[in-house]
Amino acid sequence: MQDKESLKEEYRLTFPNWTEEKLDQYATMMAAKYSTIKKGPDVIHLEYYGGLIDDKDIVEIEANISTQGLQLSRFDKNGVPYASIHDFTLQVALFLSDPIVQMILLGVGTNALWDSIKASSLLVWRRLKQRVWHLPENERRLKINFGLKVRIDADNFFDLKLDGEADEETTLQALDKAFELMKSMKDIQAKSRNKFFIYDKKKGWIEINVMDEIIKKAEQSSKKRK
Repeated sequence: MQDKESLKEEYRLTFPNWTEEKLDQYATMMAAKYSTIKKGPDVIHLEYYGGLIDDKDIVEIEANISTQGLQLSRFDKNGVPYASIHDFTLQVALFLSDPIVQMILLGVGTNALWDSIKASSLLVWRRLKQRVWHLPENERRLKINFGLKVRIDADNFFDLKLDGEADEETTLQALDKAFELMKSMKDIQAKSRNKFFIYDKKKGWIEINVMDEIIKKAEQSSKKRK
């Protein structure tokens, strides 16, 4: 349950040192956030941070996808603790569920459904272009990553990062190539969970081994500290 009172009971166990006032405030905030989440085969989900994406943007995205009979579900991540933020996570993302992906892949002609998702993706990309996190604990500036989380089926899903430092032409090219990637991934029978792709203008979508990259960065940081 994600109503205020159920959440308050959950947080009372999780945060035993919190006052009743703080528990009430946090449960009220989280209940409001959870109320914007929708479920169903016609739902596209957006995870974002309020302030980076505002109400006007939300209305525009809803208008884009509603023309194709879709609904927008959303979750504002402000105030929610997350375990880690690094270069190979999507801090802001549009989630495309398997029913949505199947509808996209079955599209005929110009595929208006995919066009509406592309327009929404481009809108969010523009808002986040070259935005960064300031991480005071280690004085790092980390780019805010945005992209698509695509689920082909229960065993086949992956992340596509749209680079905030790319130009708009390259980003549109990446979105066009994303459609082709989804088609190719649909034909892969093996499990392909947690794949992470970045886009190269010459090579197209390239899969990144996230664990290898995290280890490399950790080693580089360790060398710098010596």
